[in-house]
Amino acid sequence: MAVWLAIRPLPMSLLAPLVFLGRILYPLYLLHQEMGFPVIARLEAVGVTPDAAALLTAALAIVAAWGISRTVEYPAQAWPRARYRRWRERAARASRLRTGVWTLEVIPGPE
Repeated sequence: MAVWLAIRPLPMSLLAPLVFLGRILYPLYLLHQEMGFPVIARLEAVGVTPDAAALLTAALAIVAAWGISRTVEYPAQAWPRARYRRWRERAARASRLRTGVWTLEVIPGPE
């Protein structure tokens, strides 16, 4: 299948849902079982068919994973990335000072 996908790339309309699922994959992994079984059991207890309960629970898990990724995961990733970026810039400046290599940095003006 990987060879087939490499030979015939997917249309862009099919890639967007895969990118979305890829971005929420870790929160979805953490949530699906912990919330899945209790929600399915509760839905079946009120008379929802097992197939409908599984489908509703999957939709709920996807929405919850999206919410967690937007409110917790991405903001939590921003802080260490910003610190690493600042560290890398300081290290590059220190390296230029030690080696005597200077570059002209163009600072964009107001537009």
